[in-house]
Amino acid sequence: MATLAFSVAGGALGQSLLPAGVSLFGQTLGGAAIGQAVGGLAGAAVDNVLFGASLPRQRVEGPRLSELRVSGSEYGSAIPLVYGAACRLSGTVIWMGPVAERKSTRTETHGGGGKGGGSSAKTTTTTYSYDVSLALGLCQGPVRALRRIWADGRLLWEAGQELDGLAAGLQLYPGDAAQAPSPVIESVEGAGRVPAYRGLAYLVLERLELGPFGNRLPNFTFEVALPPERTRLSDALVDLCARAGVGPVQALALEGQPLRGYAIPRLMSAREAIEPLQRAYFFDIREQDGQLAFRPLVQAAQTRIPAEDLGAFDADGRATADFAEGAPVPRLASRRADVHSLPRALAVQYADVARDHQAGVQQARRRESLSRSETELQLPLLLTADEARSIAERSLALAWQQRVTHEITLPPAYRRLGPGDVVSLELEGAELQGRILERRFAAPGLLSLELVADRTGPGSALEAAAPPGVPALAARNRAPARNSPTHLILLDLPALRSQDAGAGFYVALSPADPALRWPGALVEGGGLPQPESFRSLAESETAAVTGRALTILPPGPVTHWDRAAAVELQLDDPERELDSLPEDQVAAGRNLLWLGGEILQFASAELMGPGSYRLSRLLRGRLGTEAAVAGHKAEETAVLLDGPGLGRIALDVNDLGRPRWYRAVTWGRDGDDAEVTERTCEGRALQPWAPVHLRGRRAGNDDLAITWVRRARLDRRWRDGFDVALEDGPETYELEVLQDGAVLRRETCPAPEFTYTAVQQQADFGTVPSSVRLRVCQISPVVGRGQAREAEL
Repeated sequence: MATLAFSVAGGALGQSLLPAGVSLFGQTLGGAAIGQAVGGLAGAAVDNVLFGASLPRQRVEGPRLSELRVSGSEYGSAIPLVYGAACRLSGTVIWMGPVAERKSTRTETHGGGGKGGGSSAKTTTTTYSYDVSLALGLCQGPVRALRRIWADGRLLWEAGQELDGLAAGLQLYPGDAAQAPSPVIESVEGAGRVPAYRGLAYLVLERLELGPFGNRLPNFTFEVALPPERTRLSDALVDLCARAGVGPVQALALEGQPLRGYAIPRLMSAREAIEPLQRAYFFDIREQDGQLAFRPLVQAAQTRIPAEDLGAFDADGRATADFAEGAPVPRLASRRADVHSLPRALAVQYADVARDHQAGVQQARRRESLSRSETELQLPLLLTADEARSIAERSLALAWQQRVTHEITLPPAYRRLGPGDVVSLELEGAELQGRILERRFAAPGLLSLELVADRTGPGSALEAAAPPGVPALAARNRAPARNSPTHLILLDLPALRSQDAGAGFYVALSPADPALRWPGALVEGGGLPQPESFRSLAESETAAVTGRALTILPPGPVTHWDRAAAVELQLDDPERELDSLPEDQVAAGRNLLWLGGEILQFASAELMGPGSYRLSRLLRGRLGTEAAVAGHKAEETAVLLDGPGLGRIALDVNDLGRPRWYRAVTWGRDGDDAEVTERTCEGRALQPWAPVHLRGRRAGNDDLAITWVRRARLDRRWRDGFDVALEDGPETYELEVLQDGAVLRRETCPAPEFTYTAVQQQADFGTVPSSVRLRVCQISPVVGRGQAREAEL
């Protein structure tokens, strides 16, 4: 009742102080309405009826969902601007009549009567009921119809229904240019003293019963339907620009994209109003021919730039450049944002079509990410849950995709290029598509362009997903893309973790065609080549990071950092990434890569092109693979071992050395088209590593004392400062004496030492040789010979 009482008092005061009213956004509000608004606000502070809690704090600028949910009566409230087919809004009380009180008396008689007579008692009960007439401003007109009304979150009325005694009448004024004053308001304020509120869509409720709402004014929200000319995205953009005095604009590229509902509840710049639409519909804005142009992100490259045009330079100014005479001209300079600055998860808040426009939340999250940042995007747009989830997924993917920026220098023939243009660059057989962010003029006549990696063309995730308001099957008359087949890589490696000490393969799964969708895959296998006998072995919904070597990695040291050698890799999926890391993190086990039999680590990953990297500052021959440091080839397969998507298949030791058959079946595809692969596991995870520090010392009698140091393959910590743990007991070694590759002698040793007597040397060589070539390996009780070490002593 405090709200009503203060509103009535404020209305009388406002009429006396402001008889002519004031003008607001082209609409005149009467003094009585203003007074009632101010009085209503004061009353709300007393009974806390009209204003409730808003949604959580937004993270981006622009309109908010919470601004559309609570009725108000504030003086100077902005008139909401709405676009689309329908929108749910709170109303602002612009006028309220006096509260009418009705008194009802009822008398009841108790006691008395009967044969004995006696007195009777009467009880008189007096009740009061209240109603009030009021007008609520909705939005800028015109609107086409009123669809539904909610009071305190409960559906009160919808089109075609009766009011069921809740009010004597309901009248919508659409806010057109021919709108006349309300007779209900005139009956209170007097004919000729009421504005028509042309341009403002508002609703008059006549004699609203307050009893059902606890004798107070409820919080109203309304769903209105808009004219067809305001239901397209391009119409909204053109109108917003025109209101800001910008025009004409080019928005034909977005013609036909429907807009379900979008509300701007407060005063803001055109940029703030357009930003939520840009985030939801993924379009770009640029200047073109002196006009503002709106174009979708999904577009093919308009200009192809050949390799010979990249790296243009001013011959006169070459001496001041970063390259000397005769040195190759850099064609592309690339930079990457810090991974920790990018979001790991992105949530979209929106108005849910299926829940009467109530706030909904959909989230996208990266499974593999070093970032811990999470962000939120609040869109006052009417969407389905699938559309909101698609926006979240595409926005997150786009943020990571555009982590990489490039800078190129071009000759003056390309001066027509500007921000927003999509170009395709030829780079040593590869192709990079980029969107221009900034254009600068470098040396006389030269153009310097900053680009962001752009993978939004045909076939991309952005192109395939339906925009908001469009059914899932876009009208393009084409079948949906199939899931990609799966590329299966089986690796018989040393154990990467102590729990992987048994027999088995490491498994790397990735899409055979990265341009297609890949939801994950199932690995099946068995001891017979027929798939009918296969059983399920492993599954993964995360792709491994795989690629191939573009150059040959030369040999290098295995006892310290290799700062001389480098290798160039091309990742199978250009959207995957490799990261440079500090050397201390690499030494602790990060950036572990399998390449052609060698396990190495890299500290520097220099981006050369889309998915192309130059790896340097290497640690070589890791985890007992030093024998593979020499002998690398081009086109070798590479797998990131400490990255996402690497799994393991355990095998029985009885299966070691026997051929088995495997295949990877993409979820959603027929297993019959999956390739069957034959592989034999030798149990590399069980094999002892090659001994180290193989040395010999001759005695005076020409006996050769040979020693070596064993290594641990699992528990490699040096706890006692003397020796590592014995993992394969009993401790046994095999030593071989070699000549021209032939084995002259084979000895079994119970300790890491052996004395090669002069007599034995005479028997093997016919004389005591000046040097002896030896091969030593540790024996496993499970798989036998381990990795061997050869040395000339």
